[in-house]
Amino acid sequence: MVSASLAIQVVLGVALAMFFNLQLKGAWLVRGILVLPMLITPIVVGVMWRALLNPDWGLVNWCIEAVGLEPPNWFGSIEMAMPTLILVESWQWTPFVFIIVYARLQALPQEVFEAAIVDGAKPLATFRFVTLPLLMPAIIFAAVFRAVDSFRSFDLIFGLSYGGPARSTTTLSFFSFQNGFQWQNYGYAAAASYMMLLILAVGTIVLLRFVQIRPGYAK
Repeated sequence: MVSASLAIQVVLGVALAMFFNLQLKGAWLVRGILVLPMLITPIVVGVMWRALLNPDWGLVNWCIEAVGLEPPNWFGSIEMAMPTLILVESWQWTPFVFIIVYARLQALPQEVFEAAIVDGAKPLATFRFVTLPLLMPAIIFAAVFRAVDSFRSFDLIFGLSYGGPARSTTTLSFFSFQNGFQWQNYGYAAAASYMMLLILAVGTIVLLRFVQIRPGYAK
């Protein structure tokens, strides 16, 4: 879940930052609307999307049926449950990555891009060899923050799928909650919590150690 959700959020966040950097007319209004999902409490997001995706009276299924298509069984099948959870989490937290990357993009010196244009660099080459390396510190920061938050995700799962069906959306955090507060298996819950801490520590250290981050040149 963490890797797929993180990849979607980073790619979409960077793409949105590059798009809004074009300074199109009315972009300020769209930006304001775009950040609204991350202002909602995750458990409220879970309950809201559980209602929207309800197979009997959900608005999403009604819209799909209105165009003559067969709606998927969002949380009734193991195959669809995790992708649905990933999409909902990406809907809520992609704006966070967008804000971090967009703020960094606004602070980049224009002289670097002007020099690239003078040297005859194409837009794709400019993005790959100039923009992306300068944005890398912000992208890594957002990725680490979101990876940690996604790994310990609990409230969204509690409100959306409650770990089902057949534990297909159960994370270590939710698994620890079930053992500790439902089944009174406190030792097992504590062991799962310590394992989460160990995985997060090792993963963060490895990421910061081996991912090359070039120093920025923002004034």
